[in-house]
Amino acid sequence: MTDFALTLQLTKADTASLNQQGYRVAIVKGAVTKADEALIWVSFAPFEQNFVTWNSSTGLFGSPDPLNINAPITAYSSEFPASLGMNYPFQYNTFGTPEPTAPPGVYGIKNVDGCRIVFGVLQSVTANGSSYHAQPTCVIAAETNTTIQFDVTETLSIFLYEGSSSGSTVIANVSAVLKVDMTSNPQQTIHFDGKQFAAGVLS
Repeated sequence: MTDFALTLQLTKADTASLNQQGYRVAIVKGAVTKADEALIWVSFAPFEQNFVTWNSSTGLFGSPDPLNINAPITAYSSEFPASLGMNYPFQYNTFGTPEPTAPPGVYGIKNVDGCRIVFGVLQSVTANGSSYHAQPTCVIAAETNTTIQFDVTETLSIFLYEGSSSGSTVIANVSAVLKVDMTSNPQQTIHFDGKQFAAGVLS
């Protein structure tokens, strides 16, 4: 299991200004590449020094929730932690015994139920001392008798969003998104440059 740590630094002036305007730091797992829906993994009001930590332990969930903008996703049934290379059947609104039929490095789910289900990945995270257990990181809707696969990434998309909350689907402003790949460097520091987040320490 790999441990990850991200530090976000802001000046006093930027910290005060962003909080006065109601902005929060929003973190999405994966790359946000267009002005499209993004599932916020965790969000928080910024301080001068901000610390986000998590590990690679991963779970799966199923939910009947529609993907409504700004509406939190609820994990009604879950399997945490889940194992790579396994296919998990989902029937009667719960996960059954998995089979080792998924490709290495991915998580598989087969929707055996007779209706459309929203599936996703869960990872726990701690942000500025507050712990969020098994937070949704991504979602895919699957029709009945459909098998889907998740390839979990440790790439983050970080941006400011007004009024966002953890587990909510939002429309990201891609012009101000910083992508941070934590895969090969699990401890990194970024800073706010007055307009958006940028790599490296605050100078």
